[in-house]
Amino acid sequence: MDENIVMFDLFGNAIQKKQPIDRAKLTTQLYAVFNDITLEQLVGMITNEFQELVEYVNLSNGKHSCQKMSLLFNPHRLSTKTKGSRMSIFEALHDEGFISGLARAILFTASSIYLVCYIKYYSLA
Repeated sequence: MDENIVMFDLFGNAIQKKQPIDRAKLTTQLYAVFNDITLEQLVGMITNEFQELVEYVNLSNGKHSCQKMSLLFNPHRLSTKTKGSRMSIFEALHDEGFISGLARAILFTASSIYLVCYIKYYSLA
C-alpha cells in the first residue's frame, strides 16, 4: 500500500496507521485482568451456558465440539495441578512469567484467523 494515499473507513474517518502492540504493555494489562480474578469469572471468560448449548447442538449433529462444557460444572479443573506441572492453570494466570508468555502467544497469532478467546482457551488447555 502506498504511504501517500489516505484511506477512509465507512464513516469518513481517516484510517490511522497501525501501531505495533508492545508486549510489556500487553503483559501489564493482562496481569491486571487476571490478577484478582476468581475461578468462576475465569470460566465465564472461556465459555458460558449459551455458547455450550450451541456446542451441544453441534455435538448432537456429529460435529467435534463441547470441549469446554464441563468447565461450567467442574470449574475446579482449572485449579488442579497436572502431573509434572508446578502450577495449575488458575495459579499460572497469577504468575507474571506465564502472563508474559500468554502475551507473546497473543501477539504471535494476532494476525492469524484465531480469535483471542480461543487462543486463551487453547493456550491454557
